[in-house]
Amino acid sequence: MTSSVKLAWDPNTEADLAGYKIYMTTEPPSISPCLSQYPPPVSVPLSLLEDPDNPVFEIVGLESGATYYFAVTAVNGYGDESRFSNTVSCTVQPGMTLSTGMLGLREIPLTGCRCHGDQLQ
Repeated sequence: MTSSVKLAWDPNTEADLAGYKIYMTTEPPSISPCLSQYPPPVSVPLSLLEDPDNPVFEIVGLESGATYYFAVTAVNGYGDESRFSNTVSCTVQPGMTLSTGMLGLREIPLTGCRCHGDQLQ
């Protein structure tokens, strides 16, 4: 049986924001996760968000009962990505909504991956 999860996060407020990428895996990321540790992300252009000032996106086709780990990055018009948000995990149940707790994402320059565990550096 498949389920879905709605992810919610703090918006990035940079003028050149083009969207976000949602990274997910069923394997716990290492203490310092980087792009290569995740399967290809789900790209979420701003046009797919109902309210870009309060981003929420539903990930569908997830296996019910499986544990998933999620992280989000902001992407600008040149394709540059921010550092990862905090990683959140959940065991998927029907109708779930998660907040990624993206502490300070709106303050992070779009310069690539550098984080340590669940805390942005």
